[in-house]
Amino acid sequence: MPYQPATQVCCNGHVVTIHSQSAKTCCGSYALYNPQTQKCCNGTVHNSTSHQCCGLNGIYNPANQICCNGVAHTVTQNSNAQCCGFDVITSGCEQCLNDVIVQSFDPSTQLCCGGVVRQKLYQYTCCCGTNAFDSSKSSCCNGFVQPKDVNDTSNCCREFLLFK
Repeated sequence: MPYQPATQVCCNGHVVTIHSQSAKTCCGSYALYNPQTQKCCNGTVHNSTSHQCCGLNGIYNPANQICCNGVAHTVTQNSNAQCCGFDVITSGCEQCLNDVIVQSFDPSTQLCCGGVVRQKLYQYTCCCGTNAFDSSKSSCCNGFVQPKDVNDTSNCCREFLLFK
């Protein structure tokens, strides 16, 4: 099919009119984009170069997101996030089994403290950040384990009160 190279571009056998002198690169069969300021994902133009393609027409920002089988998930930096099917694992207390997220610990003998598996060593084992402690003898205050006051007979574990 004939076209005017000064005002048109041929994209996969289709004539596309140039609307901007900076956007002359084909994105699929019907769109043009500027690779310096835009991203082309499966024929869809996005106004970003720091993002990556995710799924058929979506994008994600690798600085704070992960793309799992075409689904973008927001994650915290340095979270060691990994995909499990369409979902994301962000805790060291989870594992992926046939694209299903399952616990990687035995809740009858272990707990997950801030993404770290810890043994239940005491009758009243609780978490304080990533550490486990005996809540009958200590308490957690602002992320630090501290000895309990002699007169304190409760067994607090975060906001839950455990009775003997």
